[in-house]
Amino acid sequence: MKNIILQHWSGELGPLELASKANMEKYAKHCGAEYQLILGNQFHPKLHSCYQKLIMLDKRFDKYQDTLMVDLDMFVVKNVKENVFHVPGVGLNSKVQKDIFKAMCKGKKYRSVTDKNGPFWGGAFWKFTNEQRKQLRKFIVDKELKIFNKNFNDEGAIHRLATLAGLKQIDVPEEWCWGNCFPGYENAKMIHIRHKFKYAGPKVPKLEVFEQLKKEGIFE
Repeated sequence: MKNIILQHWSGELGPLELASKANMEKYAKHCGAEYQLILGNQFHPKLHSCYQKLIMLDKRFDKYQDTLMVDLDMFVVKNVKENVFHVPGVGLNSKVQKDIFKAMCKGKKYRSVTDKNGPFWGGAFWKFTNEQRKQLRKFIVDKELKIFNKNFNDEGAIHRLATLAGLKQIDVPEEWCWGNCFPGYENAKMIHIRHKFKYAGPKVPKLEVFEQLKKEGIFE
C-alpha cells in the first residue's frame, strides 16, 4: 500500500498556499508517496474550516497505508533526505500544545469531551496509519464535534476521537513541525510558518516570513 500527503484549504489559494502545495508535492514524490490538495468544506459544511482536515478520515483514503495531513503553511526545508513516513508518531506535542491542552481541559464547556490523560497533538501535522484512521472514524459524533467549533477546533476534535479510539500519545520529533518563531528552526525538517519572526514579537504577514526564510537559504 502506498502512503499519501494531504493538504486542505477552504478559501482562495494565495502565494503562500501555492508555494506550500508545490513544496509538499515535490516532497511526496521524494518519499514515493502520492499527494492531494482537498478544497472546500468536504468534512462538514457547518463546522469551522480547520475541522475540514478531518476529511483525512474518510473512506476514500482507506487504500493508503499511512496518511499525513499538513497545513498549507508547512514547508519541508531544503535538502531533507529523510522520509517522514519512516518517522514514528502522530503529531507535535511541544510546550505550546501542552499549554493549549491544559487550557482546554480546564474549560467548563469542554469537560464532557476532554480527558487530561488522553492524547493531544497540534493541528498542523497529523500522521495516522490505516488502522488508526478507521478506528478514529468510528467515534465521529456531530454534537460532540460542534462543542469545539468556536475554540480548539480540529485539535479538540482529534483529542476526543483519539481518546475514544484508545490511541497512545506518540509524538513526532519537534523537528518535523517546528514553528519558525522558535529558536533552532535552522535544524528543522519541516517548518510551520507563523505570523511572527519571534514568538514574543509583533505579527507580520506569513508570506513575509516565508520570503525571509527563503533568503536565509532555509527553503529552495
